[in-house]
Amino acid sequence: MKNLTLSKTIILLAVANITAAVFLVVMFSMYRTAQEEISETYATKYVSYLLADELRQSSDDLTRLGRTYVVTGDEKYEKQYFDILNIRGGKMPRPQNYHRIYWDLYTVDMKKPRPNSGDTIALNDLMKQAGFTD
Repeated sequence: MKNLTLSKTIILLAVANITAAVFLVVMFSMYRTAQEEISETYATKYVSYLLADELRQSSDDLTRLGRTYVVTGDEKYEKQYFDILNIRGGKMPRPQNYHRIYWDLYTVDMKKPRPNSGDTIALNDLMKQAGFTD
C-alpha cells in the first residue's frame, strides 16, 4: 500500500513539474511579446517626437526666413523659404538627418550642410505613417 501511495505521489509531482514548466514557457513567451511591444512603442514615440520637432523647427525656420527676406529683400532667403515648403510638401528630396539642425548651417555659407537622402515624401505623409491622427 505504501508503494501505491509513493508511486501516486511521484506521478503527482511529475505532473506538477510538467505543468509548472509549461506555465513558465507560456509566461516567458508572453513576457517577450510584451517586451517587443514596448520596444516598438518607444521606437514609434521617438519617431513621432522627431517628426513633431521637425514641424516645429521648419515653422520656426519659415518665420525667420520670411522676416529676413522682408527686411533684407535678399532673394536667397526667399529661395530657402520655398525650399523648406517644398521639402515639407514632398516636392524636393529630404536632406539626410533632416531632423537635426540644417537651415541655420545652410545660411552661414550657402552650402548644404548634408547631402540629400533621395526621399521625396511629405511631412504629413510621414506623420500619417507614424500613426498621427488628422
